[in-house]
Amino acid sequence: MNKMKALVLASLVAIMAVFGCQNPISPEQGGSLTVSMTDAVSRSILPGISMNPVSYDLEGTGPDGRTFSQSVSTGGTVTVTNLAFGPWSVIATACNSDGTAIGQGNGSVTLLSNASVSLAITVRPYDGFGTLNLNVSWPAAQVQTAQVQSTLTPYSGSSRDLAFVVNGSAGTASVSASDVATGYHTLILRLLDNGHLAIGAVEVVRIVAAQTTSGTLAFSNVNQATGELEINMTPEMGEPLDVSMSGSAATKPQNQSLALTAAVSNYSDNVTYVWYVNGSPRNTGATFSFDSSWAQGYYRIDVTAFTADGRRAGSATANVQVVGVVETVLPLSMVTVPAGSFQRDADAANISVITQAYRMSAHEITRAQFLAVMGTDPSQTIYSSGTIDPVQRANWYHAIAFCNKLSIAEGLTPVYSVATVSDWAGLAYASIPTSANTDWNAATANWEANGYRLPTETEWMWAAMGATLDSQPGAMVGGINRTGYAKPFAGSTGSNTIGDYAVYGYNSGQAGATTTLRSNAVGSKLANELGLYDMSGNCWEWCWDWSAWSPSYPNGTETDYRGAASGALRVGRGGGWNGGATGCTVAGRGSDIPSYQGSGVGFRVVRP
Repeated sequence: MNKMKALVLASLVAIMAVFGCQNPISPEQGGSLTVSMTDAVSRSILPGISMNPVSYDLEGTGPDGRTFSQSVSTGGTVTVTNLAFGPWSVIATACNSDGTAIGQGNGSVTLLSNASVSLAITVRPYDGFGTLNLNVSWPAAQVQTAQVQSTLTPYSGSSRDLAFVVNGSAGTASVSASDVATGYHTLILRLLDNGHLAIGAVEVVRIVAAQTTSGTLAFSNVNQATGELEINMTPEMGEPLDVSMSGSAATKPQNQSLALTAAVSNYSDNVTYVWYVNGSPRNTGATFSFDSSWAQGYYRIDVTAFTADGRRAGSATANVQVVGVVETVLPLSMVTVPAGSFQRDADAANISVITQAYRMSAHEITRAQFLAVMGTDPSQTIYSSGTIDPVQRANWYHAIAFCNKLSIAEGLTPVYSVATVSDWAGLAYASIPTSANTDWNAATANWEANGYRLPTETEWMWAAMGATLDSQPGAMVGGINRTGYAKPFAGSTGSNTIGDYAVYGYNSGQAGATTTLRSNAVGSKLANELGLYDMSGNCWEWCWDWSAWSPSYPNGTETDYRGAASGALRVGRGGGWNGGATGCTVAGRGSDIPSYQGSGVGFRVVRP
C-alpha cells in the first residue's frame, strides 16, 4: 500500500486586544485585533498532496459590513488595528507550500471597549469526498479462478463493498471509487480461488477531499489447492500512528506459540487494537497469542490501531511461516561442561579461561540425525557401518546450517547469520555451498542466542580433557587443570589404553567382514570423565574457529577465546577412524577449507 502522507490539524490562536473609547469616533480610536498563528499539528498519511500548512489567509467580517483580510505564515503573528467595536467573525484558511487551500476553520468574538478577548480557531481538513484507486496482483499460475472480496470501513459509519474488476489470466484486479468520504478507513481484502481463501490483507487508508489515494497490494505467493503457502508481502504504507509489533519470528514450529504485542510510540492516550490473520479478524487488545492451533503454512499477521476519536490510525505487519517439528532419530543427549581454567600447552603461562558452563552433545551428530534435520545424508556408506555412525562429508557450511535448522525446529534462537540466507528453516541442502563462498565464510555468531552451535576450539579442548573432572592424578592445581592438554586421548588416566576409547586407524575395521577401515556407531567406545563419547577418533570434528597456526593461540591468558578474526581454514579436532593415534590427542589440531567434505570429518554441537 502507498505511504499516506502526514495529516496536519493546525490550531490558530487569535488574541484580540481592545483599546480606546466606547464608540469608534475616528480610526485612531478604533479597536485592534492581534492574531497569533501556531503550527500545533498532528501527523497522518495523505495521498499526493502536502497537508502541512505554511500560511493562513484570514478574512474578518464585523459590524456595519466592515471587513479585513490578512495573511500570515505558520507560527507568525499579525495585528489588525482600527477595528470597530462589536461582533466580528473570522475565517482562517490554511494553505500548503503550493498555495493550495487544504483546510479551514472559523470563530466569532465581540470587541468591547477596554477589554481583551481571545478567540481560538481550529483549522481542519475539508470534509467531502475523494477518490480511491487500488490495484491487486498475484501469481496468475497459482490461482485457477480468482475472485476479490473487499470492504472499506470508516472509523464511524457503515462499510461499503469495493467491486474489483478481475483479470484472472494476468493475475490482477483493480477498482476506482470517486465517492469515498474523507477520513480514515480500514481496508480488508481477500483473494479467493474457486471460493476458497487464498490470501488476505488489511491496510489503513486515508481519504482527503478532492484528492486521489492510490495503492497496490502485491501478493508474491498464495495458498494453493495443494495446501502449500508462500507469502512475501511488502506493504508500502506509512501511518500517522507509529505502530510496532514485538514477539514475532520468521518461522514458528507448529507446537510452539508466539506471544505478540502491539505498541504505539508516538501517542500516549488510549488506542484500540484489532488483530487480523490473513485478513480475518482474530482478537482485540494490545496482545495476541499465535498458538499451536495454526496449521503449517504461511501467515500474514496485521494489527491496526485507532485513536478514540478516529483521527489517527496505523498498522503493523508480520509474516510467519508455521513449520513442522523435527524429530531426530536419536535424541540429542547433552552433557554439561562446567566453567573453568586450563593450561593449554607446555608453557605454564598460557592459560585458557571459560567463564560460562555450556552443554555439549554426548555423541557426534549421526547420519540419521543429519538426515532428519537436513533431508540428506551425504555420508560415503562404504566407510560407514550404519546410520548411527557419525555423519561424514558434512562441510563446515553444512554444520552451521544444521545448527540453525535444529534450533528453529526446537523453538530456539538460531546462532548463525549469513548475509544471503533469510529463511534457514526453508534452506535446501542443495543450496549450501560445496566450494569456497565469501558470504558463508563471513558468517557471524550471536553468542547470546540459546540455539545450537559448533564448539569453539577452546571449549572442545576443555571438554576433551575432562574439565574439572579430569581423572589424571594431580591434574587440578589451584583450580587450574595443568596436565589435561598432554593427554594422548580423551579419557586417558595414564594407565588405560586408547583402543577402549577411540575408533581410529588401528581398530576401525569391521570384525568378520573385511579389513576395510570405516567409522563405527557413536558411543561404541568408552566415554571420558564427563560422559562424552568419541572425543578422540571416529570422525574429526569441526570447530567454530578460523585456524591460526603461528602460533595456534596468542600467548598468555585468554578468556572465552573464539579464534582468529579471519583466515582460510577452519579448525578440526579429535582425530578420525582413518588416521593414527597421534591425531587423537587432546592437543592435536587439524584444519581445512570450510567447503571441504571428507569421509572422516563430522561434528558435534553445543548450546548454553
